[in-house]
Amino acid sequence: MERTTMEVHNKIGKKMLKVLVFAVIPLVLLFIINFTSYFSVLFNGLKDYFPYLPNVISSHNVPLSAAMGAYVKTAPLIAIAFFFYFHGLMSVKKGVAVRALISSLLMYYIFYAVIAYLTILSDHDIANARKLISLFSENDFLLMLFYMAMYAAVYILTVMLLWFSVGVVKELKQRG
Repeated sequence: MERTTMEVHNKIGKKMLKVLVFAVIPLVLLFIINFTSYFSVLFNGLKDYFPYLPNVISSHNVPLSAAMGAYVKTAPLIAIAFFFYFHGLMSVKKGVAVRALISSLLMYYIFYAVIAYLTILSDHDIANARKLISLFSENDFLLMLFYMAMYAAVYILTVMLLWFSVGVVKELKQRG
């Protein structure tokens, strides 16, 4: 039984990775489009159309980073869609104390809230950040890698949040 559960979780992990790869392709396309002046109107239009949207940008390339930052905000939506498609196969570890489950879930909510605030809900200029983060704003390729990593982090953490939340609720219902 344990091996079967592990195999199911491995398959879910591989499917998560496949969805993530397809989900970050638009970031690569935005990076490629950035080099054609014909589409620069698109980037400036996105920046001007969503001026109220909090965004993580780079002052070295505001149009590209604004477009990529806006796209990163779709990561929770993709994660929710993935979760609803595969949630029937997901479960949490059995035999853990109720108190430990609930306290772990609450700690994860706090952790996720901090990450969501930093990546999705606040304004930052990474060119003015610490040395390691500001390094990503030095050229457009590194900027694309930064947004891909940010997208992956938000996507994976959102799936895990939903998985853990539903798993804890299922486990508590089974215990009565």
